[in-house]
Amino acid sequence: MGSFEEAQSYAGSHASNTRVQSLMRTIAELNNTISNLRISVDSLEISIDTLKNYIEDGSARMKTLTENITNLHRGFFKKYSRFIQEGTWQDQNYTDDDKYYLDALEVAYRSSRPQIQYDISLVRLSGLEDFSSKTFNLGDICYVQDTEFFGYTDESKTTPYKQKIIIS
Repeated sequence: MGSFEEAQSYAGSHASNTRVQSLMRTIAELNNTISNLRISVDSLEISIDTLKNYIEDGSARMKTLTENITNLHRGFFKKYSRFIQEGTWQDQNYTDDDKYYLDALEVAYRSSRPQIQYDISLVRLSGLEDFSSKTFNLGDICYVQDTEFFGYTDESKTTPYKQKIIIS
C-alpha cells in the first residue's frame, strides 16, 4: 500500500467511484478520531501525574501527622503515666450482681477524683502602691510547683515541673 497522499491522489482522479470516496471519508474520520484520542491521552497523562503528586504529598503529610501523633502520645505517657492506672478488678466473694455493680461504681467514682487538692489563699496586692497592677480574678491562670507530685523537668532534679492551673 502507498501513502495517504497517494490514496488522496487516487481518490481525486476517481471522483465518480463512490466506494473510494466512502473509504476516504472513513479514513478522514478515523484520523480525526485519532487526533482527538491523542488529546485525551495527553489530558489523562497530565491528570495521572497530578494525582500521583497529590498521593505523594498526602502520603508525606500523613507520615508527618502520624509521627506528630506518636510524639504527642509519648509526651502524654511520659508526663502522666504514673497517674494513670488501668486494670481489672474481680472478686469471687460477690454473689449479688447489683452489689458488685454498685461497688464497682464506687471504686470508679473514687478513682475519678483528684488525689491532691490545693487550697490557695490570695492576697490582694493591688492595694499596695508598688503592686497596683497585680490583680487576681476567678478564671486566671497560674502555676503550681509540687515536686512530690509533679516531679522535675530534668534528670538532675534542679528544675521543678510547673503545672498550669485555673483559679476557681
